[in-house]
Amino acid sequence: MEDVARRAGVSKMTVSRVIRGIPSVSAETRERVLRAIEELEYYPNSTARALANDVTTNVALLVGHPPRFDDFFNYVAKGAELELARRGYSLILVMQQSEEGDLPMVVRQRKVDGLLLGGPEIRQSLIESLLANALPCVLLANRVSHPPVPSVCADDFGGSLAAVQHLISLGHERIAFVGTRRTFYHVRERFRGYVTASESAGLRVRPEWCIEVAYSQEEGRRASLELLGQSDRPSAVFYSGDLLALGGMEAARELGMSVPGDVAMVGFDDIRSAALLDPPLTTVRVDKEEMGRVAVELLFETISRPDAEPRQVTIPTELIIRKSCGAAVASQ
Repeated sequence: MEDVARRAGVSKMTVSRVIRGIPSVSAETRERVLRAIEELEYYPNSTARALANDVTTNVALLVGHPPRFDDFFNYVAKGAELELARRGYSLILVMQQSEEGDLPMVVRQRKVDGLLLGGPEIRQSLIESLLANALPCVLLANRVSHPPVPSVCADDFGGSLAAVQHLISLGHERIAFVGTRRTFYHVRERFRGYVTASESAGLRVRPEWCIEVAYSQEEGRRASLELLGQSDRPSAVFYSGDLLALGGMEAARELGMSVPGDVAMVGFDDIRSAALLDPPLTTVRVDKEEMGRVAVELLFETISRPDAEPRQVTIPTELIIRKSCGAAVASQ
C-alpha cells in the first residue's frame, strides 16, 4: 500500500479509501490510485482485511429464475469482475433456484458483502428481504420505483427509438414488435421507444403486431411464424432482444422468405452472434462490461454511504447498422 501511495502521489489513507469504495475521493485521484494498483500488481490480503474490518471481500452476481447466464450477462459479469479485482474483491456467480425469491445460501450465511441483481426476473420479495437484512444491492438491467434501490440500465428507450426511426427512414411503414413481458422495465421502455417512433411518424401501432413471448430463440421463431405467415404481414420486425431476432431469422427461412428482401429485422443488445448471422443483424449495442463496472461502483457507494439517495444510472446505447434491415423497401 505504501508503494501504491508513493506511485500515485497520495497518502496510504487515500489508497485505503479507494479500495474500500469511499466516495469522498475525487474521480481523478481514484483513477490515479487504481492505475498505480494495476501497474504494481497490488492485491490486498483479503483474509487480513476480513478479520480487521468484518468484511468478506466477496460480491455476488445473482440472476433470477429461470437462470440466464447468457451472452449478455457473461459480459456484464466480466466488467463487474474486473472492477472488483481492482478493489481487491472477488465475484461469486449465483443462480436463483426457484421463482419464490428465497435468499441464496451464500447470502443467508453472510458470505458476501453485497449483491448485483441481474435481470428483470428478480422478484420484489427478494429485494425487500435483502434490504431487511441490511445487505447492499444494485439492480442490473432492471429498475423499480419502490423500494428505492440503485440501478444500472441501458438507454432502452433511446436505443429502440433510434432503431425504429432507422427502419422508418428506409421506408418501412408496417413495423411489428416482438418482445418479452412489458411488466419488465427494459421491455416496457423498448416498447415505449417503438410506439413513440411509430406515432411520431404518423404510423398506426397495430396491437395484433405487438407480441409478447418468453425470452428464447424458439419463442422468437414461433412469434415470427405467426406474424410473417399472415397475408397482411409487416415489412419489418423490431425485436426487444437479439435472441428473439435469431428465432425470427429462422422463421423467415422456414417460410422461404429472405431477410431483408422480404422482411427487415432489427434486434437489441448486440450479443456476440449478432454479427455472425447471415445476414448480420442490425441491432442496438449495449456496453455490457460498462454496466457491470458501474454496478460495482454503485454498490461500493451504497456500502460506504448506506443512507445516501440511491443513484439510477443509464448507459448510452449505439445503433449498429448491418445488413438485416435492408436499404430500401418495395411498395406493397
